[in-house]
Amino acid sequence: MANIVEFLTARLDEDEQLAKAAAVKAAGSPVYGSPDSTGKWRATNDGVFADTEYTNSPFVVDGYGFLADEIGAHIARHDPAHVLTEVTAKRLLLVMYERCVRDVDARPPVFGSASQMQILWHLVRAAAAVYDQHPDFNPAWRVE
Repeated sequence: MANIVEFLTARLDEDEQLAKAAAVKAAGSPVYGSPDSTGKWRATNDGVFADTEYTNSPFVVDGYGFLADEIGAHIARHDPAHVLTEVTAKRLLLVMYERCVRDVDARPPVFGSASQMQILWHLVRAAAAVYDQHPDFNPAWRVE
């Protein structure tokens, strides 16, 4: 079984790959990072659109050709650009946690270092908890 850092890193890698693929597909762009695949989406009653000057048709609509405001807003809020920013933030959290673990293991305890590691441990668990339905999730990581 993977440790929590390996588990969360793998989930973040998956999220990043899916977000980039969605940005490319929604924009009709062949490559992520091109000006028309920024990953920003916008919602209207007509559907969810890739936020580019080249895209004039929605890529998400309901069966009747429109989309409820709440559904469109939710989808657009979790656009690829948002997901990629969240992935970056969680990766930074993992870097801080791993540094803290390394520092605590490498030298005598310093005032606050153990409590910093505890705080980071709980933050890493909270970040991993959103993937609690994944088959590799360890129930011991669950936040209660």
